[in-house]
Amino acid sequence: MSLVEVSFITLLNDDLLPLYELCEDIPKYVWACLMKKRCAVCGKKAELHHVDAIGAGRNRKEIPQIGMQVLPLCRVHHNEIHNIGKLTFLKKYILQSIALTKDIAKIYKLTKKNMEVRTK
Repeated sequence: MSLVEVSFITLLNDDLLPLYELCEDIPKYVWACLMKKRCAVCGKKAELHHVDAIGAGRNRKEIPQIGMQVLPLCRVHHNEIHNIGKLTFLKKYILQSIALTKDIAKIYKLTKKNMEVRTK
């Protein structure tokens, strides 16, 4: 069992630190969080955040999303990224978004249309 699977919070020098601060491979950490549906910041239950904006009058159930940049975020951190902006958020928490794959899309139960490859 990996450290990510055991716990998202690790005790180090009597301080609780999120695992991303201890991780050398941030994209692999974010991928593991996505696969386990855990917030990449705090480890709570996550929802899919689209770093590549989706919405703004478009029907999100009809938009091909494979290849879009995403992060797993709990409701609190999802609200925060919208409030402070994605660049500030990613820098604050030392995170990198990753491209949505069909495996990740299945975990989040996206529609068949969403699982189509996005064309630019």
